[in-house]
Amino acid sequence: MSNCARELQLPPAKPFDPTTFLERGVTVPFTTPVLGGARARPGWGGEVELIVRNPYGGRGVYIMPWRNICDLFRPTVHDRCLNYQILAAPSITPRTIRGISQRIAAGGLAGDEARLAAQASEQRELQNRVTLNFELLERLIEQAEKYDRNAGRVVASLAHDKRRRAMRAIASIAPRLGIPGDEVSGILETLAVCLECVGIERQGVPSRIDIIVSSLNQTIHEVSLWACQQLNDELRALGQIVSESAALTSSIAAVIIPNVLELTSDIFNFLQRWIHNRRPIMELAMRPEWLLDGWEQICLLWRTAGDHASHAVVIAEMAHLLPVIPREVFDWIEPGIEREKLISRHRVVPLNTDWRTGAQVFELVARNEHLRSLELSFGT
Repeated sequence: MSNCARELQLPPAKPFDPTTFLERGVTVPFTTPVLGGARARPGWGGEVELIVRNPYGGRGVYIMPWRNICDLFRPTVHDRCLNYQILAAPSITPRTIRGISQRIAAGGLAGDEARLAAQASEQRELQNRVTLNFELLERLIEQAEKYDRNAGRVVASLAHDKRRRAMRAIASIAPRLGIPGDEVSGILETLAVCLECVGIERQGVPSRIDIIVSSLNQTIHEVSLWACQQLNDELRALGQIVSESAALTSSIAAVIIPNVLELTSDIFNFLQRWIHNRRPIMELAMRPEWLLDGWEQICLLWRTAGDHASHAVVIAEMAHLLPVIPREVFDWIEPGIEREKLISRHRVVPLNTDWRTGAQVFELVARNEHLRSLELSFGT
C-alpha cells in the first residue's frame, strides 16, 4: 500500500459476501500493483464504488468511493485516466469496463505493447461483429426459405445471389414479425453486438468466451498437476484452492453457455422475443461474461510464470484474486451442482510479502502492463 494510504490509517477490512454479480463488481485492469484485482460497482446515489482486496493478504476488502482512489493511493497515469472514464460510464458491466480500458490502452497509456494489442483487438472485434451479423442473416435466410417451402410456396434457387436471398427472406419474415423490413436488418446488427462475446452454435471461429473457458480448463489441469507434485503443504493447498475454484467456475460455465447458444436455434422465435422484451435476452447473454470476469488475469498470471519457482510465487497472488461466486448463480444453474460448494467461503491465505515491496513496484507495473497486452490479445 502507498505511504499516503498508510498515513490515512484505513479502517479494518470488511467481509465480502456479495449476493449478486453486480454487487460483486467488475474487475478493473489497473496497472498499479496495490490495486490489482480491484473491482468497480454502482454505489449509493449512482456513485461508483471501488472494492479493493486486503493488500496485506488477510480476510476482507476495502470498499470506498471511486473518486477517492487518487487521494488514497498513487495510481499510474493509465489508472487515473481509467478512473475518470469509469466515473462517467453510463453502466458498470464487464463489457463497458473492457471497452473503456481497451480505448485507454489503444492511446498508449499502458505502454506500446498494450497499445498495439488494443488496436488489433478493436479491429478483430469489429470483424467478429460483421461475421456474426452475416451468420445470423444466413440463419434467417435458411429458416425463411424452409418456412415458405412448408407453406407450399415455390422458392426459386438463388444459390449464388446471397443479397437477393437476404432481401427475399426479410420481405417474407418482416410481416410475420409486425415490423418494417429495414428494421429486421438493424435488429440483426444489434444482436451481433449483444452476442459477440459468446457467439452462436456452429460458429466458424471460437468466441471470446470459448477462449477464456479453454484457458480456464488448461489452467485447472496444469495447476492441479503442479499442486500434486508439491512437497510444501502451503503451496499444495494454494494450488488446490485455485484449481477447485476454477473447476467450479468451469462447471457453471458449462451450464449457462449452452443456454445462450440455444437462443439462435430458432431465429424467428429469437427475433420475436427480442422485439417483445429484449432485457431478459441481454441479461442471459451477459451471464458468461459476469461469471468469468477476473479469470483472464488469473490464467495469464499462471501462463506467464515460466518455471517452478515463478509458479510458487504467483500461486499466492492467484489465490488472492479468486472471484467470489455470488448466490445469484443459483438462479442460473440446475440443481445438479452442489450448492454447498458455492456458498462456502474461499480460504484466504497470506501473500508472499516480497511481491508487494516498494522496491519492486516498477517491475510490477511493467508486469501488469504486459498482462494488459496479453488480455487485449485474448482470442488471437
